[in-house]
Amino acid sequence: MAFEPDIIISTPDGRLMVIEAKISMNDLPRTAEALKGYMVAMQYPFGLLITPEKGWVFRDSYSSLSAASIKASGGV
Repeated sequence: MAFEPDIIISTPDGRLMVIEAKISMNDLPRTAEALKGYMVAMQYPFGLLITPEKGWVFRDSYSSLSAASIKASGGV
């Protein structure tokens, strides 16, 4: 199944952020990689992954055309 984010925030002049919010998460690394892959494919510069316990902010530095250019803060 293809990754679909829970929330997409955008403005008329561009894309801003994609958000994945989960009540519980069985596989955090897989979810984080899916979010980063979606960000690259759809050209979103910011992503947010939220659980009831923690949150992570992802930012694409555009240093490459892959998910490797996306860095997380918050513990992923």
